[in-house]
Amino acid sequence: MRIVALMFCLSAATALADTPVPPAATGLALIQARYAGTWAVQEADYDTEVSRTGTKQYTLTRDCALKDAVLDCRLMAQGSLQGEQRFTWDAAAGSYRVEMDIAGHPQPPLTLTVKGNSWNFLEEVKDRDGQPLKLRIQRQYHSDSEVSTSAGYSRDGVHWTLMSRGTEILQPPAQ
Repeated sequence: MRIVALMFCLSAATALADTPVPPAATGLALIQARYAGTWAVQEADYDTEVSRTGTKQYTLTRDCALKDAVLDCRLMAQGSLQGEQRFTWDAAAGSYRVEMDIAGHPQPPLTLTVKGNSWNFLEEVKDRDGQPLKLRIQRQYHSDSEVSTSAGYSRDGVHWTLMSRGTEILQPPAQ
């Protein structure tokens, strides 16, 4: 369930240029411009050892605010708060650190790398037996209003098992 909630909270955004996102506040402002908004989400989940087959359609809203060098986002599905994310630039790693809370429960931090039109979120969690499990959520941006997503897991960081695929379409702002 936690992995499904993570995948739900990380469904996202739109196109970036073909160069890496610049660091700190400038990069965070670009992430906010692509990540915030209300999205119509369609997902297909696959049967694996950590996920179950199914389909989902829902509306996901990311309400994001940039203050100094921190981007805070509230994640809402069908108008109900599901979680919160906090993005910061990690200059030493050359990537973004994402702290996340799902339904009041802090999660292990994620690493976000942005290269061209691709975003990759990586996280390491523990499986039911306490063994390390790597999660990867990939986003491929096709335009300012359409993104394809996929989520997978790996025990070794090399061989990945697909858990879900989906699309997100940006909805026009409410009038």
